[in-house]
Amino acid sequence: MHSKISEQNGLDFADVTILPGAGRTTLDALSTKTRIGERFHLNIPLISSPRDMVTEGQMAVAMARAGGLGVIHQNMPVGRQVEEVRKVKRAEAKIIEKPIVVSPETPLAEAADLMRNFSISGLPVVDAAGKAVGILSNRDVRFASENDIFQPVSERMSHENLITVKGDISPEDAKRKMYQNRVEKLIVTDQEGKLTGLLTVKDLENMTRNQEASRDHKGRLKVGAAVGVGRDGYNRAQALADAEVDIVVVDVPNAHHQDALDVVNKISQLQSAKIKVIAGNVLTGEGALALINNGAQAIKVGSRGRVAGTDVPLLSAVLDVVDACSQTATPVIVDGGLMSAAEIVKAIAAGADAVMLDHLLAGADEAPGDIIFDEGHMYKLTPNTKDFAGHRASYKGRTDIVLNHLMSGLRQAMVETGSENIEALKFATKLMARNGSNG
Repeated sequence: MHSKISEQNGLDFADVTILPGAGRTTLDALSTKTRIGERFHLNIPLISSPRDMVTEGQMAVAMARAGGLGVIHQNMPVGRQVEEVRKVKRAEAKIIEKPIVVSPETPLAEAADLMRNFSISGLPVVDAAGKAVGILSNRDVRFASENDIFQPVSERMSHENLITVKGDISPEDAKRKMYQNRVEKLIVTDQEGKLTGLLTVKDLENMTRNQEASRDHKGRLKVGAAVGVGRDGYNRAQALADAEVDIVVVDVPNAHHQDALDVVNKISQLQSAKIKVIAGNVLTGEGALALINNGAQAIKVGSRGRVAGTDVPLLSAVLDVVDACSQTATPVIVDGGLMSAAEIVKAIAAGADAVMLDHLLAGADEAPGDIIFDEGHMYKLTPNTKDFAGHRASYKGRTDIVLNHLMSGLRQAMVETGSENIEALKFATKLMARNGSNG
């Protein structure tokens, strides 16, 4: 018998309800901050799933801005996955390090393609010595004719009023300098005057606007990426680490298999001071401990880890894994196809530190795919779902609206259970089996 419920094993989330608790908690006083790795915290306990219908760069940006995390799927060439990570890292930052640049001789068409492909509004123009000689902005190329696109960048760039600063400038001083000079970009240079970075008013405004965003020590948005087992998993993780991914999620079909343990062990030693490793899915405490002993900093538990011929109810699996992970204070993430805010609350009340969302985010604006209309309904369609109508994701609108709805349900449940923070919801909340659940 588990200490949280009065029934034996064999329960799923539908089989239990949450009991209210005493307390004076108010919505304004709640903290939804949680830990998913060593010195790795999120401001909301929500992570987007590394499924190809859920998370690429755009979704990862939306998740990080909301205070959560996006994990980019691995169903793509490693080069593209690396580029999706870099898109997130370039989306917001105090200083854009190593910005994409062009030379004065670069054809205007090539520069325009770079701006379009990387969703950037301007390109520094540098000479052979690495010094900035101009800025090419959207307005410089917007009205270019077919003949103009063959011109060199030097014919269209702005080269007057280039303002340079050093990298240690504060955001307040940077905004003041932009205002005084009526510019939207500042060139960051080293002692020799060579370009080392770029400061934009858009990035500074985003940092002010998205104060709860998940950011790394450089102010960039945090992002995760998934890898598999074997040599490809390790090589992919190495490439992602070089792109400064924050977390690698190792998808293992069987936590006890030596191949899975080996790759988790090797990846956990890769740039160990910087990279964090989440591994799963697992269904048992023994599987969780095996991964922890090989370097996993967080464990993912969920139904997609089921072994053929078994059918372990998810709540029972979560409770077993949480018990095992408590021995080493290892965070637990539930990845089991949760379908509502109520199930998210139950997963955390069962001891999870965060949940991974798939169906709830598939179909959002920032998820991969195109919006289609069919028999009066709107769907998001990806190449892998176009031939499987039953797997199409219903269109859901903006990701931030979906997350706000889910977090509203979570916060209300925290008030009702008297939980001031996620730790209280995990440890002080009681689950009761519904009548008819046989456990």
